[in-house]
Amino acid sequence: MALTALAAAWVLGLALGLWWQAPAPSLALWSCAAGAAGVLGWTLRRRLPPGAARRWLWGALAALALLAGLWWAPHSTRGADDLELRRLLDAGPAVLRGQVVNDPEDRGATRRLRLAVHQVASTPDCRLDPARSSWRDAGGRVQVTLGHRAPAVRYGDIVELCGRLEAPPELAGLDYPEYLARQGIHAVIGFPSATVLEEGRGSWVVSHVFALRHRLAESLRHSLSEPQTSLAQAILLGLRSELRPGVREDFVTTGTSHLLAISGLHVGVLLILALAASTAVLGGGRWALAAPLCAIWLYALLTGMAPPVVRAAIMGSLYLGGRLTGRQSAGLPALSAAAGTMAGLEPRLLLDVSFQLSFAAVASLVLLAAPITDGLNSLATERLGRQEGALRVLRGFNAALAVGIAATIGTLPLIAFAFNSVSLVGIPVTMLALPAVPLMLVGSAAAAFLGILWQPLGQMAGLLAWAPLSYLLALVHTVASVPGVIVDVGGVTQAAVGCFYLAMLLLLGRRTLARLLHAVPQIPARFSILARGFWLPRLPVRWALLLMLAVTGVLWSAALTSSDGKLHVTFLDVGQGDATLIVTPSGKQVLVDGGPDPRGAVQALGSRMPPWDRSVDVVVLTHAHQDHLQGLVEVTERYRVGLLVYPSRGADAPGYADGAEPLRRNISDGRTLEAEAGQVIRLGDGVLLRVLNPSAKPFRGTRGDVNNNAVVLRLEYGEVMMLLTADIYTEAEASLLARRAPLDAVVLKVAHHGSDTSSSEAFLDAVSPALAVVSAGRDNRFGHPAPITLERLSERVPRGRVLLTPAHGDVHFTSDGHGLWLETEREAEGLPAP
Repeated sequence: MALTALAAAWVLGLALGLWWQAPAPSLALWSCAAGAAGVLGWTLRRRLPPGAARRWLWGALAALALLAGLWWAPHSTRGADDLELRRLLDAGPAVLRGQVVNDPEDRGATRRLRLAVHQVASTPDCRLDPARSSWRDAGGRVQVTLGHRAPAVRYGDIVELCGRLEAPPELAGLDYPEYLARQGIHAVIGFPSATVLEEGRGSWVVSHVFALRHRLAESLRHSLSEPQTSLAQAILLGLRSELRPGVREDFVTTGTSHLLAISGLHVGVLLILALAASTAVLGGGRWALAAPLCAIWLYALLTGMAPPVVRAAIMGSLYLGGRLTGRQSAGLPALSAAAGTMAGLEPRLLLDVSFQLSFAAVASLVLLAAPITDGLNSLATERLGRQEGALRVLRGFNAALAVGIAATIGTLPLIAFAFNSVSLVGIPVTMLALPAVPLMLVGSAAAAFLGILWQPLGQMAGLLAWAPLSYLLALVHTVASVPGVIVDVGGVTQAAVGCFYLAMLLLLGRRTLARLLHAVPQIPARFSILARGFWLPRLPVRWALLLMLAVTGVLWSAALTSSDGKLHVTFLDVGQGDATLIVTPSGKQVLVDGGPDPRGAVQALGSRMPPWDRSVDVVVLTHAHQDHLQGLVEVTERYRVGLLVYPSRGADAPGYADGAEPLRRNISDGRTLEAEAGQVIRLGDGVLLRVLNPSAKPFRGTRGDVNNNAVVLRLEYGEVMMLLTADIYTEAEASLLARRAPLDAVVLKVAHHGSDTSSSEAFLDAVSPALAVVSAGRDNRFGHPAPITLERLSERVPRGRVLLTPAHGDVHFTSDGHGLWLETEREAEGLPAP
């Protein structure tokens, strides 16, 4: 309890110091008084009642800890508020030199990093005259957003940026400036020009850990399909940028976002697994504690040293130290030491909601999980008597249920205050999800590490990881789709949250608190009982049952994802770009364009293909613009491509050398075809892809040559025709009409995202579509689709048959060669179809 009291006093002092900066003379006088009181109490210890001197001394030390925190908080601010940076805010372009201090986060078409600024200079046009420019020393950190054309930047690189420094923007529902300020960032710079001056100037250890992190992420991309890959990366490596927004919303709605974010729960599961494995191999002893210690800190490094993981790693280290010294029961002191250490390194962390939630959750587990488990076990024993088999199963169930109840009780007020809503299903969903967490961690780690050694091994392990990952995704999605699972509780105040926790402390009371602290040692024992009861007895039988369940899941997946004998065409909602997935009746896949996001196409493929299928039969690049090309590069890196079809014209287009050439290199073991009008690609089952453009006489010297020379395809299956027009302009449309190309189609993919440069009246009359699909981004800066284009379509297509991906999401067609069935991802939202 002494360590807990000191840590509490220290944290209280830090919190007060953030709110009020006490005068230094006053702090010095109070510190002298506290020190003198401690010395006096120790001197008079023989004249005081037994134990009084000790309490007096610890009280004096607690007062000193509080005063130290009160002094440290306002004096520990980093240099992020450097005056040189503040002078440059919103003052025109500036040049910055500094070092990248984090692992840049890939966010699809952009990358985000943090720069420790060393020097700054003002410039009107990003050009520095060596004779006139004057560099000024500066400090602080800046958050930087780079575009896809920027050079590759890694941790430790010394870079030079030129752009406009701005204050962090205000975001709805989030005090973003305060959020960044807690991380020492007071300025942002978006899409600057960037030059790498020196590489690899950071810590050698951290650089190699981050390199391993990216290799593991890449291995997971080749070992698993989407969305299982992105979930595995989030849980194992802390990389959440690839998660689709819908998946994140499902976790938030079901109150299980703590499972998605790297937290103390994951570290605790890893610690238990590593401790059990090392004990089984080494037979206990001091050396058996080294493997779990290394495992949790390697995990913390691989996840980017996120604060929740570091806190949990510190607590786990203290727990292992307690086992080494025979005091492994000190759960609450370990948590207090972890919180005090993290808050001392960065006092503003106390204001961070994630820190508060993490501490509240772990504290609730330490204080409440054991007595709740004991109560549930007692109730089960009263009802079942001596039925040991049933009791053993119920003990494991009760342990999982107690964890969910304790964590929910501890975090509910903070969640209500921070997010103004609470989930009604957090406890049961967490209880159902917890058994899958160890399997996800172990399976994902095996797939990642084995995939580095040999890719087929990683894919084999990925099949086993796929089952628990799919289970968790299906669980949260199913529950999130139930109406009313989340309740709005706006209006919760800080005073109400404080009263709740104060009432909990008063309810527990001193005796109850002592009893709970005495029960803390039972927590590891409970997990040990659970581990021994479920895993170790009759090990072959248990593993056989687990393997049978995994194989059954894989077989069911194979049955559900097998071909149904129909043609499927999906126009994917990839934002401001194009991507079309075609699956033939026998299951062959054709991907036409990949959209602007490197991950949009692979996520679409992963959700529509079996997890073991790592090949795409045909990939078509209609033209070398980033909104069609970017996603295909990722596809060719993750999947084996049987045939690449690309335009023979427009090779000099901007970005072609940067995108199309690596794309062709990625399929060096496959076939390539330069598309030209008149070619026919036979896909089997009577499905044809007929190339209508580019013609033998390409466009040259006109506007939009690259677009006009794009690949135009006509998909033919029985009586059903679909026309995919890429981004051609009216000049290419006129050429198709002049060449009397077969244009009539039931479904038209409207050219160039519905721009007014395309879809002439004569062309639409020749196609005469029954349905039209416009692929565009919501609120895009180009104004697509153009009102004039929608007007022309509405005059020729029946009402309600013009489908917009920003409104309807993915647009899916199914055909047997005679009929055609339509399904959209959602009802039109915000953009009603004509």
